[in-house]
Amino acid sequence: MSRKKPCSHCGPLPANHWESWINDWLVWFFNKFEARIKKIGGGFLGKPILFFENQITAAVIWLLLKSKIISLTADIDRSKIYNRTLVFLDEAKKKGYRAGAVLFLGRYNNQFFIEISGQRIFFEGLPLGRQRRNIANIFIDDKARLKEILRNHGLPFVIGQSFFGRRAACRYGLKLGWPLVVKPRWGSVSRHVFVDINSKEKLKEAIKNVKEICPWVVVEKFLTGASVWRATVVDYKLGGVVKRIPANVVGDGVSSIAELVETKNADPRRGEPKQKDCTYLKIVLDQTSAKLLAAQKLAFGGVPARGQQVWLQEKIILDLGADLLDATGAAHPDNIKIFEQAARVFGAQLVGIDFLCRDIGVSWREQECAIIELNSLPFIDMHHYPLEGQPRNIAAMLLAMMEEEYKINK
Repeated sequence: MSRKKPCSHCGPLPANHWESWINDWLVWFFNKFEARIKKIGGGFLGKPILFFENQITAAVIWLLLKSKIISLTADIDRSKIYNRTLVFLDEAKKKGYRAGAVLFLGRYNNQFFIEISGQRIFFEGLPLGRQRRNIANIFIDDKARLKEILRNHGLPFVIGQSFFGRRAACRYGLKLGWPLVVKPRWGSVSRHVFVDINSKEKLKEAIKNVKEICPWVVVEKFLTGASVWRATVVDYKLGGVVKRIPANVVGDGVSSIAELVETKNADPRRGEPKQKDCTYLKIVLDQTSAKLLAAQKLAFGGVPARGQQVWLQEKIILDLGADLLDATGAAHPDNIKIFEQAARVFGAQLVGIDFLCRDIGVSWREQECAIIELNSLPFIDMHHYPLEGQPRNIAAMLLAMMEEEYKINK
């Protein structure tokens, strides 16, 4: 029996809070341990350790293949694989490379391979690059350390701190002032992220809810009126920017909100909950939707005016029906520079950067803005399939990076 249970703060899919909590403890411990080892032996021992590590990995893979514990297949079941990986595998096969999934006892497990110039390269989800620096491995998903590193390099960040204790987090929030954001130190897809907090009661409740899935709580300022943008950088060059918008419908003056949702969900690009091989999922209507509609003086059976945009979710999660609009061409050169600089600072050859600002076409120096999160394994398919705007072939950039690293000229 699965221990996962539905949770309104995690999104529409069941989640295991205890598993997340333990995992974050382990992440904290191993980050501390790895940082210490690198500090002690990074100069003299780094290359020998890496050499033996690679040899051991190769030997283990050989034994697993020979014993048939793992197997390789280029004839993949697309329903078992996330779209971010599918777009890369499709691009690789289009250029004549053999690529596919690594099966463990016949089951898919998010491990993949590609064969380039007689070499078989294994990766999880997406290839991250051979030159990925240690700082990317240790700190890229740590929202607390992220702030320190951004600040130290003169990049925009949101004022905030991480806390283990609830009381300390609450005291800091009260001192920082409204509105606030409370979120886990690690994690993704906006699980247990609470925004626009404007009272002590809501602050305490948010801290309590975050502690359900993570030992450490991040309390920071909320940037009022800012939109959320995702920039993906490949080999330190911007690949694309999309504007991320919460689930919504636009009135036609005739249809009810329920009918508008039904029409939008009928779009063949939108999949069902848990479906992996698509970028967009159907809009989810729940208690949050009802609350938002009430605030907009509407109801599910109400008919919004023609052109009126009606918000149905607070969080910008594709699992809840969010939209993505390409904005690459509109990005100001100064903003492009900080995206690429952030990737270089962290030594991340592939990274998704979540950026808050009102207008992506205005320099970050001229508006309130911040880099709020870096994603080590971004969903690059969001650039391939924007609902509006020009598609951006991030997979081709990623493959070109691998060809350069393995000295392929085709």
